Amino acid sequence: MYEKNRIWKMKKIEIIYQEANRTKKFTISYWLAAIILIFTITVIGLSIYGIVGVTTNIQRRNRISHFEKRNKFIKMKIEETMASLDSIENYINSLRDNIYRTGAELSIDFSLSDPEYITRIDSIGVDSLLVLVKKEKEEIEKIRSLLKKNKAIINRIPSIMPMAGKIVSGFGYRADPFTGVVKFHKGIDILAPVGTPVYAPAAGRVISTGVSGEYGTYIEISHGRGVTTFYAHLLSVDVEKGDFVKKGEKIGECGNSGRSLWPHLHYEVRIKGQAVDPMFFIPEPLDFD
Repeated sequence: MYEKNRIWKMKKIEIIYQEANRTKKFTISYWLAAIILIFTITVIGLSIYGIVGVTTNIQRRNRISHFEKRNKFIKMKIEETMASLDSIENYINSLRDNIYRTGAELSIDFSLSDPEYITRIDSIGVDSLLVLVKKEKEEIEKIRSLLKKNKAIINRIPSIMPMAGKIVSGFGYRADPFTGVVKFHKGIDILAPVGTPVYAPAAGRVISTGVSGEYGTYIEISHGRGVTTFYAHLLSVDVEKGDFVKKGEKIGECGNSGRSLWPHLHYEVRIKGQAVDPMFFIPEPLDFD
């Protein structure tokens, strides 16, 4: 019996502590201590698990938020890129239209709808694609600048007929219609009814208008670089000295003034004062057959 009580006493924990100069003690069984310890460990474990879980969820949400922002950014860049590509395609089509209108042809082997081109775009990534688009824009700007420069030059070349009608006398030697003597004809004569509109075949500035005994009512236009055009035997003049005229702008009307046998326009092109064949500047109609 003594041994059994001794063993039972051994299964208890005695805690002694000092309080207000008095010694106190209390005992607790091993089983209760074990339960308290297990409970404490469990609470601590659950707390740690909860903290780790919350931290993990926060990190997961942060990663999701980051990916969403990144995806939104990429989507925005893709939309900007596609808009740039559309702009480039429209730009090229516009350039081609401008060149076709001036009678030239631009051969560009470039199509944004080409499957191989789209495959290359898909494989290089957004950043590289943006660089590519920027380079394409720079090249097109160069083409556009060159086209504008050439267009300004082309607009000052007398490359269209100044009046609708029939050419009855060309550039070069001919028999004078009044005397029959062979003389050099410095321009071309275009036959048309009185009042037929006369147009500027190139952009330029009117340098003189007036009336002379031989040419009747006339206009002279400077197109720059020493090129001038001359229009004679007019019925009327719609411009004044100093006026700037555009290519294709009406400048007067066909008449029979001056030394003339019938209503017609005498038209000359001069380079630094020297008469040249006006037909040299007027391209023949294109034959697509």
